[in-house]
Amino acid sequence: MNRLPPTSPARRHFMSIVAAGAGRLSTIAIASSLVSITKTKDANAMGLFPHDDHNGPNPQCFARGTLILTADGEVPVENLAIGALVMTTNGALPVKWVGRQAMRKNASASWHPSVVPVRVSRFAIDDQTPHRDLYLSQEHCLFVDGVLIPVKYLVNGHSIAFDDDAEMSETIEYFGVELDTHEVIFAEGLAVETFRRWGGQIAWDNLGDYQDLYGTEPGVMPAFAPVCRYTGGRAEVRGLLRLAASRFVDVRDPIQIAYDRIAARAMATAA
Repeated sequence: MNRLPPTSPARRHFMSIVAAGAGRLSTIAIASSLVSITKTKDANAMGLFPHDDHNGPNPQCFARGTLILTADGEVPVENLAIGALVMTTNGALPVKWVGRQAMRKNASASWHPSVVPVRVSRFAIDDQTPHRDLYLSQEHCLFVDGVLIPVKYLVNGHSIAFDDDAEMSETIEYFGVELDTHEVIFAEGLAVETFRRWGGQIAWDNLGDYQDLYGTEPGVMPAFAPVCRYTGGRAEVRGLLRLAASRFVDVRDPIQIAYDRIAARAMATAA
């Protein structure tokens, strides 16, 4: 198996992400064992438990041209082949399939708000990532502090924002990268999830190719890490109340903690 050169900056950053992620996941596991004594109904009402629902179209997709880190360097997502080794937090693993979908609208029409990609600007997360602007579908999760957070919850209008250019385009094209298991890979250097099947079907343009290879059973994949999301208006309102209360005691949920840190970085960078 070809490996990245040991002196490669991408390799060093990859190894630091793996080490940090492993420590954070162990913390999450301990925390999960502690909160398991809480009634599920109450915990869900608080909006603190991870949820696996997939709301909206194209749950975990990349825009054309997104560079994915492989064992042989970065490759545009649309050029990934079945069997190609992509770098994950669990090492180099083969691609099972790459789904693609091109959506078109009339020039006089508007895109549904849930279809427009989110732009994660260069260095939005830290001084290294992403190393280019990254464009994702709104439900695509970033791996932050040991949990998975849909990028739409991190939109701040500055460093993470809806893609204005896509809103004006007549075509939006998405690609999903699937492995045998749900994993975290590196897109433009940023840790993000792979496509995860949850029992439903997406109208990929090449769905027939998938069915020829693997049959029609969609299957369900366990999540690589806890998926944090709000489950409706009430949960989001409770999140806002926790945010207000955090002036006195930090009761922010993982989404708010990540959002605040990224938004503060955006403001500091702009100053």
